[in-house]
Amino acid sequence: MPGETDERRTAASPYSTGGGGTRLEHRLGTVLLVRLLTAEPVLELGERAPDRVAFQQSPATRVDDLVATASAAGGASIRLEIAVRRSPKFIRSNKKTNDLVAALVRADLDAERDSEPLVERRLAVAVSGRQTHSQEIAELAIVARGQSTAEEFVELIRTPRKFASRSRLDHLLDMVAATLAEIADDDAGTPEHRCWTLLRRLWIMQVDLETGHEDDWTRLVRDLKPYRQVDPDRPEGRLATALRVWFGIGTHDLAETRMLTTAAAYRLDAAQHLLRRAERMRDSLRAEGDFSGAQVVARVDELIHLVQEGIVALARCIALIERGVETSTFAVPFPSEIESHKDAIKDVRDAYEHIDERAFGRIGIRGVPDERALMIFEHDRLVRSGVIEYLDHRLVLSELPKVLEACRTAIRALAGGPAGDSAGQA
Repeated sequence: MPGETDERRTAASPYSTGGGGTRLEHRLGTVLLVRLLTAEPVLELGERAPDRVAFQQSPATRVDDLVATASAAGGASIRLEIAVRRSPKFIRSNKKTNDLVAALVRADLDAERDSEPLVERRLAVAVSGRQTHSQEIAELAIVARGQSTAEEFVELIRTPRKFASRSRLDHLLDMVAATLAEIADDDAGTPEHRCWTLLRRLWIMQVDLETGHEDDWTRLVRDLKPYRQVDPDRPEGRLATALRVWFGIGTHDLAETRMLTTAAAYRLDAAQHLLRRAERMRDSLRAEGDFSGAQVVARVDELIHLVQEGIVALARCIALIERGVETSTFAVPFPSEIESHKDAIKDVRDAYEHIDERAFGRIGIRGVPDERALMIFEHDRLVRSGVIEYLDHRLVLSELPKVLEACRTAIRALAGGPAGDSAGQA
């Protein structure tokens, strides 16, 4: 309501009105790291899986609790800057939410003036569970993204009896106006304009990660099951375990190094397991020679699925290794075996992850028409010869074990494990 006030603000705990506290922030960070590991999409990242997750990025960004980045085709990326607040009250009288809105407005202005054309910066507020105020802000953001001007947006929201979030807009406008008066930036526009631009960039993440509503948290167990299976035919699965032991007993104190190398190891273990199963499946199909019949067709479909999942996991592993080599505090060579295959693996991965675009004959982040996009559906050569031909690439599955081994070598080097210890032997 327009006259809402924060009557309980003197009695409320800092956790419920200010920052989300370490528990909610760390749990959401864990969810994002699992999405990075499993290559599962995140809605707020344009339904792409994150390539990188960072904690507490101030002063790199004004919204600094969590920052997740996802790569897109054509070298572009989406950067999601997340403020974690357990239960924000989006009313003009709440000081902590005023501070939050002020940070969001400043971040929106920074993003608007960002000189990186290939980075789309998005903002998010993550809250605990489903809340009326946050749901109304989410509704405003969805409507704002559908309107071409601030005037159209405000007029639409204020249409009588059309939106329940109408009063929430009034509160938000007042908070935005207060921020603009404070920063005195002549180029920021009117409160209506800045409120509209902020909402177009803003996403509300209503996550179930706390006691009483932990569905998102318990779902992680299901998502991680494929990475927990012990397979006696898969000794290389010890790499991720060895890294966990190594970081537990070593002198390392770089959290990002631990997360990056462990995530890369999990991806590598998964890729090797999937691609090894695919090769065995292809050997059995070749031995039969006849690819007709319902049971054989089902096995061909399974082969295609194993190859697709294996390539996606391997591509994610390589991306993490590249990031690690770039940010390492000591010299780590990027293996030539990876370098010679990475472009083909990445383009094939992009095709598999955006198969809907390829079905319509489009490639790249802008969906450029290209009849070669349909090459990804030509599975006969894959089944018979173990070769994927896509765009200008020719990816031979029998060459991938050397790439996998090069990835293992790079991960061990990034982990800093000297030859002969547990990390070096895995």
